Amino acid sequence: MSRLLSSACAVAFAANVFALSSPFALAASGDAVVPDIGSVRYTQQQNAPQTHDFSIGPTRFELTVAPGHSRTIEIELMSQEGEDANFRLYTEDFSGGETAGQTTKLYGALDGPFPAKTWVKSLIGTLALKHGQRAFIPVTITVPPDAEPGDHYAALVAQRDPSDAQKNAPGFQVIARVASLFLISVPGEVVEKGQVTNIKPTAPVYFSYPVQVTVTGQNDGTVHISPTGTIVIRNILGLVVDELPLRGWIILRHAVNTVTLDWQPRFALGRYTATTNLTVLGQTQTLSTSFWVIPALPVLIALFLIFFVSFVVQYFFSKFEIRKK
Repeated sequence: MSRLLSSACAVAFAANVFALSSPFALAASGDAVVPDIGSVRYTQQQNAPQTHDFSIGPTRFELTVAPGHSRTIEIELMSQEGEDANFRLYTEDFSGGETAGQTTKLYGALDGPFPAKTWVKSLIGTLALKHGQRAFIPVTITVPPDAEPGDHYAALVAQRDPSDAQKNAPGFQVIARVASLFLISVPGEVVEKGQVTNIKPTAPVYFSYPVQVTVTGQNDGTVHISPTGTIVIRNILGLVVDELPLRGWIILRHAVNTVTLDWQPRFALGRYTATTNLTVLGQTQTLSTSFWVIPALPVLIALFLIFFVSFVVQYFFSKFEIRKK
């Protein structure tokens, strides 16, 4: 019998954490009773490409729900497996990384530090989809009356069940999973505290494009923060040559998150400085870093031309003698 391995859950975070798609933000619900959540809807896409995978969307929900209240949203699950497939839906707690470079952590059957997996309920737990078929599934978020103010995090995971042929095949099999993340903010006395802590290039010298610059932020509060703004690129003369917008970056509570931005100039040569012009919780934070750009191909062409001209000049003077009349 084959052994099953679970793949990394596709939890879409910005270049990085929370960057794959736009969030779906919901305001606080005033309904203390769970509304009618309807039923699952299905649509069929004709001529859907066979990518042998499946997707869930939106990949992130940002909600503010008061204690003792509920809210119902809808997620979309689409199969492009190329065959009929069975899926399971279940919830797990998750949290952000505590050091730079750490990714989002899923806790499986364990409770996370800010648990909310029991708050998120899908209308159905299993479903079958044909290739190219979409399912629109109601999901209800119910916040307990005694919930603590601040952020709580849960992931609604969609997992494809292996077919009988896969179960009986020798060797290892990979179980594919994708997830929609729920950032549930409970209003009350919350702490908003965070900052941008570092900016640096991924290398001191770049011989080709793009140039990559990483920005790290830290959240010491009880709700997530969203730094916004630009990274300003200046040349050695201090002139602004480009600005890189930073959008959709989220840092979870008690977490550290790093985002990577690509600078793709038409042409760059020399020393450059990248400076943050970011607003965090209403305050502008400025940090700078420097790097060199020496594009290999243009430099090699320039050196070849210099060598060629020098050779021609030397050859000319070695063959011809200039005399005064």
